Amino acid sequence: MTAKIQSIYRYPVKGLSPECLERVRLGPGEPLPADRKYAIENGPSGFDPAAPAHVSKTKFLMLMFNERLAALDTHYDDATHTLIIGGEGRELARGDLSATEGRLAIEAFFRRYMPVELRGAPKVLQADGHSFSNVAPKVISIINLASVTALEAVVGVPLHPLRFRGNVYVEGWPA
Repeated sequence: MTAKIQSIYRYPVKGLSPECLERVRLGPGEPLPADRKYAIENGPSGFDPAAPAHVSKTKFLMLMFNERLAALDTHYDDATHTLIIGGEGRELARGDLSATEGRLAIEAFFRRYMPVELRGAPKVLQADGHSFSNVAPKVISIINLASVTALEAVVGVPLHPLRFRGNVYVEGWPA
């Protein structure tokens, strides 16, 4: 069987919109560049940027528990470190995540947008070389599209492959 990469996605901010990439350069033992580089802390998580370590995904805003995030359309610009949050056809917030003022603007947006879901002050987190993956090792998630189709047959409803929040979507393998 010959496999073909159908699409590549990264999630610059954990829990927010994916970004489709035409191509990507991978490094040994590293996730996709800027994949889950940032996370929005949902109340105190214990994450220490000076000594970054894996923290459970439940400590951050994420689609699994915070469905309102699905209504947001986000874009991250690598060159300027700027996160743009859109929704309802307009820009809702913008901030340079490498600067205190920019992080504060994004945190203020989430305080206004998700007051009921927050367990404390939202905080943009980042640490050089750290990935806010759901597992401790740095990984790239590969989704077999035939397996998604087979799962649809079992559950009896269509499933959008992006719901699995993978990085590389492959076709041509058996389920």
